[in-house]
Amino acid sequence: MRLNLVFYAEGGKMPVDYRPYIMSYIKSSLQSTYNDIFDEQYNKDLTKSKSFTFAVVFKDSKISGDEIVFNDEHLSVIFSSFDTSLLLYLYNSFIKKRNVTKRFNKNFAIQLKRLYMVPLKTIEADSVTIKFLSPLLVRQHDRETNKDRYLTFRDPGFDEQLNMCVKNLIEQNNIDYRKEISVKLIPVNAKTALVKNMGLIFNASLGEYTLSGDRQLLNILHKGGLGSRRGQGFGMFYVKGDNS
Repeated sequence: MRLNLVFYAEGGKMPVDYRPYIMSYIKSSLQSTYNDIFDEQYNKDLTKSKSFTFAVVFKDSKISGDEIVFNDEHLSVIFSSFDTSLLLYLYNSFIKKRNVTKRFNKNFAIQLKRLYMVPLKTIEADSVTIKFLSPLLVRQHDRETNKDRYLTFRDPGFDEQLNMCVKNLIEQNNIDYRKEISVKLIPVNAKTALVKNMGLIFNASLGEYTLSGDRQLLNILHKGGLGSRRGQGFGMFYVKGDNS
């Protein structure tokens, strides 16, 4: 299942660096309704790969300065997770905020108008063509310098680091997966981009790819996302041909 939220955005504008606002909405909604679940997801003392991802979808949008401008004053936020109970907690948290305006600053406010669950088809092959709904980030951490570098599909070491992200997702969420943790991402109609998040600039991969691996693993990634910073709105994809 995926959870779709439709927001009215005052003036049809949103900051280019919009993900922190969506994360703030998630956190405040969850904390006000299920504080224990909020602590499980956002306990700063625990290093845990998130079980969910999200993507923000605009229609007929363009970038103007530091803002994204879209014509119909509405945007969609799509949530996906392999933890069905978390999706239900989020649904119950968000439904209490329906028709309530959340103002972040004098220039930006959103109001949840509709929310609904969407079935997610099961992947039944070991290789599928996917397209990213939110950019793919793959972090490479240098322990000696304690600095991060973000790789795209064009960089050496990308495959290794991508699989490290997948391994962390499986192990840190205690998923019962007993086969080799290995996927392959091959560009089809792919590109790279610089994306802004929390005031920082990241190298990211976008577009279409062939994703190969064990189908059980592919279904986990289809629900939970692929790569780094998934809980900040990165790495969500859909399988081409099934509208998921």
